[in-house]
Amino acid sequence: MSDHHNSDAETVDGYDADDLRTGFDYVDDVEPSNPTEGEEWYDPSANAAYVYDGAAWLEETVSDHGKLSGVSPGQHFDAGNALAFGGGALSVEEGNISLSNLSGYPVDAVDLSFDPATQTELDNHAGDANAHHSPPSGVSSTSTSAGRQTGCSLTAIQDADANGAFHLRGHFEEIKLFNSNNSTADVTLHYADGTASGGSVGTDESVWIDLDPSRFLVGVVLTEYAGPELRGVHPAAQPHSHSFSY
Repeated sequence: MSDHHNSDAETVDGYDADDLRTGFDYVDDVEPSNPTEGEEWYDPSANAAYVYDGAAWLEETVSDHGKLSGVSPGQHFDAGNALAFGGGALSVEEGNISLSNLSGYPVDAVDLSFDPATQTELDNHAGDANAHHSPPSGVSSTSTSAGRQTGCSLTAIQDADANGAFHLRGHFEEIKLFNSNNSTADVTLHYADGTASGGSVGTDESVWIDLDPSRFLVGVVLTEYAGPELRGVHPAAQPHSHSFSY
C-alpha cells in the first residue's frame, strides 16, 4: 500500500509528488490504514473513489441508484399534482389533469360528461312522433331559363333552293322573326331527329314562333330570303334533378 506519508516520496511545498499527480491521497488496491478525516483514496481494481469521514470510507463514485442511501427514486424530481412515480414507472394522476392540457390522451365518456341513454329513454324517443322527420323521397327537379333574349338582328342567307335560312342550333322555346317583304314568309323549323314544324311571318311583321324545346333545332328555312331577320331567341330551360337514397 502507498500513501502520502511515504517519507521516500519527493515533496513540493510540503505535498508528496504522487498527490500532485493523482489528486488522491491514496492510490492502491488495498484500503489505507490510519487515514485522516477528509483524505481521499482511489481503488484502481474497483474503479472507485472514496473519502474518509473519520470513521469509514464513503464511496464518491456513484454508478447506480442503489448506492445512494436514504434517497428514493421519486426524490430526483418534483412530479407535481398530475404525475406520480412508483414501481419504476411514471404515471398520470387523471384526477389532477385538465383535458385542455393533453394531446393524444385517450378520452372516454366520463371525460366528455356523456350520459348514455337508458333503455327507457330510447323507448320513449322511439315512440315520440315529434322527434323524427320523414326521410327525403323521390326526385326533386328544377329548371332554369334565360327567358326571351332580344337585341340581335341577323339577316337570312340564301340556301341552294333560293330560300332564306338561319343556321340556328340548340333547344329553344321560341324564336323571333321579322319579315320586311311585301308578302308572307312561310317558316320551316328543322330538328335533328328529322322532324319539322312550321309557322309564318306576315308582311312587315315581327312575331315569336313556338318551337318544341325537347327537340334539338338544326336550322330555320323561310320562303323569302331578302327580307327576313332573326331578332330574338328564347333558349329552352335546362332541367336538372337531385335523387335521394336512404
